[in-house]
Amino acid sequence: MKICKYITWVGLVILPLITFGQRRFSVELRGLGSFPTQELNDTKLNVGLGLEALIDYHLLDQLGVYGGWSWNHFASDESFAGTKADFEETGYLFGLKLMYPIRESVLQPFVRLGGIYNHIEIENSQGDLIADSEHGLGWQAAAGVEIDLFERFQLRPFLKYQQLNREVNINENVFATDLRYLGAGLGLAWRF
Repeated sequence: MKICKYITWVGLVILPLITFGQRRFSVELRGLGSFPTQELNDTKLNVGLGLEALIDYHLLDQLGVYGGWSWNHFASDESFAGTKADFEETGYLFGLKLMYPIRESVLQPFVRLGGIYNHIEIENSQGDLIADSEHGLGWQAAAGVEIDLFERFQLRPFLKYQQLNREVNINENVFATDLRYLGAGLGLAWRF
């Protein structure tokens, strides 16, 4: 068991210190608009808004891993959960980042493929929580470009597709929810 503890410390403390000068890490804050691609159990969702916070680690010039947190909010005028219900998808994201470095260019295209571990909460018009799907796995795919601004800062416009299938229980009735949407947004990243 001690060997696992040491490996964890190497991964969490020593490895970032060794690679600090190589700018393999980046922290990114992203805002996005979310456009549902289908109804959610016969409910038409309005265009949503989202926020995400990510950490990237570049294993190689062309390959990295990422993880983070995400929140997306969708309103509806009429839904299976009542009038003026709000749907919030919140949780964690993780996956691989594939990059295509272009020499002597401020632009670097990327693709992200990964999973999400999210849940869907439904709130009524008074803001009271009426249902929670509990966390479950879904997936996402994204593409974008990194644009160098300054020595350590980048803008990262992107497009993504995300899907999460969960069930919610409202007044002893179980509803299947299949949340699918396209996202378009902009991130600001700091490399260190």
